[in-house]
Amino acid sequence: REEEEEEGGGRREEGVFVRDLHWLVKKMSRLARYEASHHPKEQLKRTSVLKWVAAVSLDLGSSHLAAYLPELLGPVYRELTTTTTTTGASNQSPGEGNALHSLAREVSEVMKGVCGREEFSMAHAKVHQGVMAVRQRRRQQRVLEAVANPEKSIHRKQRKNELKKASRKRKMAFHRPSAKRIKK
Repeated sequence: REEEEEEGGGRREEGVFVRDLHWLVKKMSRLARYEASHHPKEQLKRTSVLKWVAAVSLDLGSSHLAAYLPELLGPVYRELTTTTTTTGASNQSPGEGNALHSLAREVSEVMKGVCGREEFSMAHAKVHQGVMAVRQRRRQQRVLEAVANPEKSIHRKQRKNELKKASRKRKMAFHRPSAKRIKK
């Protein structure tokens, strides 16, 4: 058994392979992130990942959860901070009628209960800082690109305005009473 652990590169801590669990946590987080970005109206994978995160948190206990807390908080943080619901309406608050948001809130409460409020708050702040750092870096890249390549920047702004115009037309067509729209 010890040879297998050395070959695999993971060490065993009370029945948990450390390297394998880190890999699995990253894989599950990536799965939820992919569904959120590519299929935002679907919820099955994200729901499953959030339930899995809660189960892993309970199973690890407070002594081992601290090592995995920032990675486990990724999908939970994303669902807690998202502003769109499954219907795509961004004018609602994050929790209005969204089962996924309430599930993420419940999972965060479970994690708080297992590891303690202070440790959870520190990990949550670390995840928040990471997200803000990525956003800031992307914002700076856009500013630098606008100076270095103004044609590309102008094209991006024009494309963004075209998308906003099309979105407004869709919304107006939806709210406008017309014979073309069939009610079910």
